[in-house]
Amino acid sequence: MPNAEFVAGLSGQEIINDVLGQVRKALERDCNLRESDCYGRGYSGSIKLSLQLFDIDVAKVEAELALSPTQELLASTPETPQDVEGQDVNVEITLDIPQDADLNAVRERSSQAEPSNVEVPVDPTAPAVPQRRSYGKPPTLGGAVDVTD
Repeated sequence: MPNAEFVAGLSGQEIINDVLGQVRKALERDCNLRESDCYGRGYSGSIKLSLQLFDIDVAKVEAELALSPTQELLASTPETPQDVEGQDVNVEITLDIPQDADLNAVRERSSQAEPSNVEVPVDPTAPAVPQRRSYGKPPTLGGAVDVTD
């Protein structure tokens, strides 16, 4: 009797960790976001996120987030000569995340531990066994009411 390996589905937290990890890697590849770069007056931007979560049905997650420096940061950081002489830098990144059928590869990509595998015995020659279901008693309805008086 061969055993089929059961791989647990991705939890919501595992999906969040994977998406954030891929966004982090994409931003780290941009040469304007090196450790040595400095932007004295902060940054602004927008993020549009669209996810499709696959199970029996497809669930969609849509989110938009506007990013901007706080007013406190702008007030506490006066313009420097570098700000006046320099120019703004635009960073545009499009990140497509294809569906990966190997869920453990997704966990590995985002440095997450694999959940314990559970071996389920499978007998391919065994016939399907119908299971009886027990339903509660149906409610009793009153008889018909004669309204033809």
